[in-house]
Amino acid sequence: METVDLITIIEDSKISFKGSKELKEIREIQQIHSETYQHFKMMNNKLRQEIKQYQAELKKFELEIEKENPDEVHNQIVNQNLTYKKNMQNEIDHLEKKISETKSSIENIKNQLKMYREKDSNLKYQDHFIIPTKEQCLSLYTSITGIKWANNSSNNRELKGIVFTEEQNLMKPFQFNLDTTNNFDITNKLWELLE
Repeated sequence: METVDLITIIEDSKISFKGSKELKEIREIQQIHSETYQHFKMMNNKLRQEIKQYQAELKKFELEIEKENPDEVHNQIVNQNLTYKKNMQNEIDHLEKKISETKSSIENIKNQLKMYREKDSNLKYQDHFIIPTKEQCLSLYTSITGIKWANNSSNNRELKGIVFTEEQNLMKPFQFNLDTTNNFDITNKLWELLE
């Protein structure tokens, strides 16, 4: 898979992770990958320039061979080529290490992308479940107990409402001051109203 394709896939999948920790991690990994790729590209260009330079020097030496002592020139060229070979091997080793790191980074990105896709799939699956709202819970509670709570927005220290009893077909109002009545007494009085 090409790096450009991988970056496109990552960009497409970022939409489902917008604002999440995973997106930040993906962006950091993309940045590392991009820096590694740019460094690899720069080193490749540098290597090509050095090869051209050595080719030019080799042509220059070939011209000098005709003028100088062949054994002396030969030894000089051999020494230069050995040095060049050693430098090239060092560069190759360094580039192979970078390639290995880049492949490892790409593999990690693929694994994380797979994990994030699975999480996204699980989240989409969970979205299909209906979570009851507070209003639905209160409505169910009212249907079961017959207690309808009044909106106590004006006084937070007062608890009031109405108890509906279907058997007696009555509505019994209640009101408790939370500063003077404890929870135990409130519960007992509500049970009395429900009976």
